[in-house]
Amino acid sequence: MPQQGPQTSTLSQAMIENAKAKIKKLLQKRSFEDRILEIQEKNIEASDRRELEDRVLKKRRLLMEEFKLKIWTIDEYQEQIHRLDDSLTKSNNNSNVNISSSTISPPSPASTPTRPCAASPVWNIERESGNFPSSDDFYA
Repeated sequence: MPQQGPQTSTLSQAMIENAKAKIKKLLQKRSFEDRILEIQEKNIEASDRRELEDRVLKKRRLLMEEFKLKIWTIDEYQEQIHRLDDSLTKSNNNSNVNISSSTISPPSPASTPTRPCAASPVWNIERESGNFPSSDDFYA
């Protein structure tokens, strides 16, 4: 009769299956290059965010200066700020950071109401003697 090898018991088979179920698959260790690439991607994203914030701040300052120079009415100024904020929101939702596509354009002549310039007020600062007050009079 030919000899047969030892047979595994059903008890040891159950133990092996139980052990296999408990063993978790080990995650492969990330390489140095993978870590460097991840750091570089984060740095690029942070740089893009800072650049976007700088551009938005400059555009806001420009709009404020234009408003002070009476190029925009308060309503037009607020509309331009809302457009800028909307374009900022859209660019934050997209993966590409692009604020240059924001539409800030001067109002069309047809939509711009005519604003007559007011005359400068006349200040009566002369004294009864006809002389202007000296600087000592203001700081006394």
